[in-house]
Amino acid sequence: MPILCLSRWTSLAVILAGLVFIVPTALAEEVSRFVRPEQATTYIDPVTKTEVTILIDQRLGGTTELTLGYLVVPPGVDVPNHIHQSTETFYILSGEMEQTSEGKVQTLSAGMACLVPANTKTRHTVKSKDPVHALVIWTPGGEEERITKEWQVKAAQ
Repeated sequence: MPILCLSRWTSLAVILAGLVFIVPTALAEEVSRFVRPEQATTYIDPVTKTEVTILIDQRLGGTTELTLGYLVVPPGVDVPNHIHQSTETFYILSGEMEQTSEGKVQTLSAGMACLVPANTKTRHTVKSKDPVHALVIWTPGGEEERITKEWQVKAAQ
């Protein structure tokens, strides 16, 4: 069996070539699965001042299967009846929100989750004195594009 012998400089060149061409490819795949806060985009509804920060979507995380957002809804905001094309799942982190779906009213508070099937009429009303902070997941992803089309991008702070 022949043995491949390379000079010290040739070996170094081969190793560097591997670092230049192989490692970035591996890192690119890994980085797309982990999102840093500075990579996320926050949108503000100009009417209600509701904010949604998109944490995972096709751009961040590389998936169309879902979108994960961090939602902040100011006190007193009443989001009128609307329909999402995706299933919407909330997990309330803080605050209190009245959720009306298919005519059924439920008060959601910290630690509660809610699932709203796609194409279901729903309404959200913040009842607490403090804003509602929640995680929202839309499945399949892409719903955020429709929602934020008329929202403004929040300037980085």
